[in-house]
Amino acid sequence: MAIGTNGWTQNGGTFAGSSSDITVTNGNFALNGGTLTNGGILKFINNGNATTQTITMASTPTATFTNNGTVNFYSTGAYSNSKAINTGNQNLGNVIFERNYNSATGYAATYTITGTMTVNNATLTMVDTSNNDQIILTGGTLEVKGNYTANTNNSSIYAIYSTTAVTFTGTSTQTISGSGTGYTNYGPFPDGTITLANTDSVIGVTFTAGETLI
Repeated sequence: MAIGTNGWTQNGGTFAGSSSDITVTNGNFALNGGTLTNGGILKFINNGNATTQTITMASTPTATFTNNGTVNFYSTGAYSNSKAINTGNQNLGNVIFERNYNSATGYAATYTITGTMTVNNATLTMVDTSNNDQIILTGGTLEVKGNYTANTNNSSIYAIYSTTAVTFTGTSTQTISGSGTGYTNYGPFPDGTITLANTDSVIGVTFTAGETLI
Protein backbone atom coordinates (compact mmCIF):
# COMPACT_ATOMS: atom_id res chain seq x y z
CA MET A 1 0.00 0.00 0.00
CA ALA A 2 1.45 3.34 -1.07
CA ILE A 3 0.46 6.52 0.77
CA GLY A 4 1.55 9.88 -0.66
CA THR A 5 1.71 13.44 0.61
CA ASN A 6 -1.87 13.36 1.91
CA GLY A 7 -0.59 11.06 4.62
CA TRP A 8 -2.43 8.71 6.98
CA THR A 9 -4.87 9.82 9.67
CA GLN A 10 -6.80 7.25 11.71
CA ASN A 11 -9.23 8.44 14.38
CA GLY A 12 -10.89 5.11 15.18
CA GLY A 13 -11.82 1.71 13.85
CA THR A 14 -9.54 -1.22 13.09
CA PHE A 15 -6.95 -1.63 10.36
CA ALA A 16 -5.51 -5.15 10.25
CA GLY A 17 -2.58 -5.16 7.86
CA SER A 18 -1.45 -8.33 6.12
CA SER A 19 2.18 -9.15 5.36
CA SER A 20 2.12 -6.49 2.62
CA ASP A 21 4.18 -3.35 3.10
CA ILE A 22 2.79 0.11 3.83
CA THR A 23 4.82 3.05 2.52
CA VAL A 24 4.13 6.64 3.52
CA THR A 25 6.15 9.00 1.29
CA ASN A 26 6.51 12.68 2.26
CA GLY A 27 3.22 12.56 4.12
CA ASN A 28 2.44 12.69 7.83
CA PHE A 29 1.07 9.82 9.91
CA ALA A 30 -1.34 10.16 12.83
CA LEU A 31 -2.85 7.27 14.78
CA ASN A 32 -5.26 9.30 16.92
CA GLY A 33 -7.52 6.41 17.88
CA GLY A 34 -8.53 2.88 17.01
CA THR A 35 -6.30 -0.10 16.30
CA LEU A 36 -3.63 -0.56 13.65
CA THR A 37 -1.75 -3.81 13.07
CA ASN A 38 1.28 -3.90 10.77
CA GLY A 39 2.34 -7.23 9.30
CA GLY A 40 5.00 -6.15 6.80
CA ILE A 41 7.28 -3.13 6.57
CA LEU A 42 5.72 0.16 7.65
CA LYS A 43 8.07 2.60 5.94
CA PHE A 44 8.11 6.34 6.47
CA ILE A 45 10.04 7.91 3.56
CA ASN A 46 11.20 11.51 3.49
CA ASN A 47 13.15 12.65 0.41
CA GLY A 48 12.27 16.34 0.48
CA ASN A 49 14.57 19.35 0.81
CA ALA A 50 14.73 20.42 4.48
CA THR A 51 11.25 18.99 5.03
CA THR A 52 9.85 17.36 8.18
CA GLN A 53 7.67 14.26 8.24
CA THR A 54 5.56 13.99 11.40
CA ILE A 55 4.64 10.62 12.95
CA THR A 56 2.33 10.63 15.98
CA MET A 57 0.49 7.92 17.90
CA ALA A 58 -1.89 8.38 20.80
CA SER A 59 -1.17 6.30 23.87
CA THR A 60 -3.16 3.22 24.83
CA PRO A 61 -6.02 2.74 25.44
CA THR A 62 -7.00 5.60 23.09
CA ALA A 63 -5.06 3.94 20.28
CA THR A 64 -3.34 0.57 19.89
CA PHE A 65 -0.45 -0.12 17.54
CA THR A 66 0.78 -3.69 17.00
CA ASN A 67 3.83 -4.32 14.86
CA ASN A 68 4.34 -7.88 13.65
CA GLY A 69 6.82 -6.71 11.01
CA THR A 70 9.23 -3.76 10.89
CA VAL A 71 8.93 0.02 11.19
CA ASN A 72 11.47 1.81 8.97
CA PHE A 73 12.15 5.53 9.44
CA TYR A 74 13.80 6.14 6.07
CA SER A 75 15.61 9.21 4.77
CA THR A 76 16.94 9.61 1.23
CA GLY A 77 17.59 12.13 -1.53
CA ALA A 78 20.15 14.87 -2.15
CA TYR A 79 18.89 16.81 0.87
CA SER A 80 19.00 16.83 4.63
CA ASN A 81 15.55 16.16 6.04
CA SER A 82 13.92 15.24 9.31
CA LYS A 83 11.21 13.34 11.14
CA ALA A 84 9.30 14.46 14.24
CA ILE A 85 8.21 11.37 16.17
CA ASN A 86 5.89 11.06 19.16
CA THR A 87 4.56 7.53 19.65
CA GLY A 88 3.09 7.84 23.13
CA ASN A 89 3.39 4.65 25.17
CA GLN A 90 3.17 2.34 22.15
CA ASN A 91 5.77 -0.38 21.61
CA LEU A 92 6.88 -0.01 17.98
CA GLY A 93 8.43 -3.49 17.82
CA ASN A 94 11.42 -3.86 15.51
CA VAL A 95 12.58 -0.46 14.22
CA ILE A 96 15.15 0.74 11.66
CA PHE A 97 16.51 4.29 11.42
CA GLU A 98 17.95 4.47 7.89
CA ARG A 99 19.77 7.09 5.85
CA ASN A 100 20.24 5.81 2.30
CA TYR A 101 21.72 7.93 -0.48
CA ASN A 102 25.00 7.77 -2.41
CA SER A 103 26.62 11.17 -2.91
CA ALA A 104 29.94 12.92 -2.44
CA THR A 105 28.05 15.55 -0.43
CA GLY A 106 27.18 14.79 3.17
CA TYR A 107 23.52 14.95 4.24
CA ALA A 108 21.81 14.42 7.58
CA ALA A 109 18.72 12.49 8.63
CA THR A 110 17.39 14.09 11.82
CA TYR A 111 14.99 12.21 14.08
CA THR A 112 13.41 14.34 16.81
CA ILE A 113 11.86 12.16 19.50
CA THR A 114 9.26 13.47 21.94
CA GLY A 115 8.91 11.49 25.16
CA THR A 116 9.99 7.84 25.16
CA MET A 117 10.03 5.74 22.01
CA THR A 118 9.80 2.07 23.02
CA VAL A 119 11.12 -0.57 20.60
CA ASN A 120 12.15 -4.21 20.60
CA ASN A 121 15.18 -4.43 18.29
CA ALA A 122 16.71 -1.14 17.09
CA THR A 123 18.92 -0.80 14.00
CA LEU A 124 20.69 2.37 12.84
CA THR A 125 22.06 2.03 9.33
CA MET A 126 23.63 4.22 6.66
CA VAL A 127 24.14 3.43 2.97
CA ASP A 128 26.46 6.03 1.42
CA THR A 129 29.46 5.28 -0.80
CA SER A 130 31.22 8.46 0.40
CA ASN A 131 30.61 7.53 4.05
CA ASN A 132 29.83 11.08 5.12
CA ASP A 133 26.09 11.12 5.86
CA GLN A 134 24.76 11.43 9.41
CA ILE A 135 22.04 10.08 11.66
CA ILE A 136 20.99 12.68 14.23
CA LEU A 137 18.86 11.46 17.14
CA THR A 138 17.69 14.41 19.21
CA GLY A 139 15.37 14.76 22.20
CA GLY A 140 13.56 12.17 24.27
CA THR A 141 14.58 8.61 25.07
CA LEU A 142 14.93 5.48 22.97
CA GLU A 143 13.92 2.51 25.14
CA VAL A 144 15.31 -0.75 23.74
CA LYS A 145 13.93 -4.09 24.93
CA GLY A 146 15.90 -6.23 22.45
CA ASN A 147 19.15 -5.83 20.52
CA TYR A 148 20.78 -2.63 19.29
CA THR A 149 22.82 -2.50 16.08
CA ALA A 150 24.57 0.48 14.46
CA ASN A 151 26.09 0.17 10.98
CA THR A 152 27.91 3.17 9.54
CA ASN A 153 31.21 3.71 7.74
CA ASN A 154 31.28 7.42 8.51
CA SER A 155 34.52 7.92 10.47
CA SER A 156 33.37 11.25 11.96
CA ILE A 157 32.26 11.68 15.55
CA TYR A 158 29.06 13.06 14.00
CA ALA A 159 28.11 9.82 12.26
CA ILE A 160 25.51 9.15 14.98
CA TYR A 161 25.04 11.97 17.45
CA SER A 162 22.89 14.50 19.36
CA THR A 163 20.96 14.38 22.60
CA THR A 164 18.67 11.33 22.63
CA ALA A 165 19.15 9.04 25.64
CA VAL A 166 19.18 5.26 25.16
CA THR A 167 17.83 2.96 27.87
CA PHE A 168 18.11 -0.83 27.78
CA THR A 169 15.24 -2.53 29.63
CA GLY A 170 15.35 -6.10 28.36
CA THR A 171 14.75 -8.96 30.78
CA SER A 172 17.01 -11.38 28.87
CA THR A 173 20.33 -11.04 27.04
CA GLN A 174 20.60 -7.92 24.87
CA THR A 175 23.40 -7.51 22.33
CA ILE A 176 24.82 -4.13 21.32
CA SER A 177 26.88 -4.31 18.14
CA GLY A 178 27.87 -2.49 14.99
CA SER A 179 30.18 -2.35 12.02
CA GLY A 180 32.17 0.24 10.10
CA THR A 181 34.76 2.79 11.16
CA GLY A 182 32.17 5.12 12.64
CA TYR A 183 31.14 2.44 15.11
CA THR A 184 34.72 1.38 15.81
CA ASN A 185 36.05 4.85 16.54
CA TYR A 186 33.13 6.65 18.13
CA GLY A 187 30.64 4.10 19.37
CA PRO A 188 27.13 3.30 18.21
CA PHE A 189 25.16 5.78 20.33
CA PRO A 190 23.97 9.36 20.23
CA ASP A 191 25.37 11.58 22.99
CA GLY A 192 22.62 11.25 25.58
CA THR A 193 22.82 9.14 28.72
CA ILE A 194 23.08 5.36 28.20
CA THR A 195 21.22 3.44 30.91
CA LEU A 196 21.33 -0.30 31.58
CA ALA A 197 18.25 -1.17 33.61
CA ASN A 198 19.53 -4.73 34.01
CA THR A 199 23.33 -4.73 33.89
CA ASP A 200 23.46 -8.53 33.67
CA SER A 201 21.53 -8.57 30.41
CA VAL A 202 23.84 -6.64 28.06
CA ILE A 203 26.92 -7.93 26.23
CA GLY A 204 29.25 -6.56 23.57
CA VAL A 205 29.08 -2.94 24.74
CA THR A 206 31.54 -0.20 23.75
CA PHE A 207 31.26 3.18 25.44
CA THR A 208 33.04 6.25 24.11
CA ALA A 209 33.78 9.82 25.14
CA GLY A 210 30.65 11.91 25.57
CA GLU A 211 28.50 8.98 26.65
CA THR A 212 27.48 8.47 30.30
CA LEU A 213 26.70 5.04 31.64
CA ILE A 214 24.26 4.71 34.55
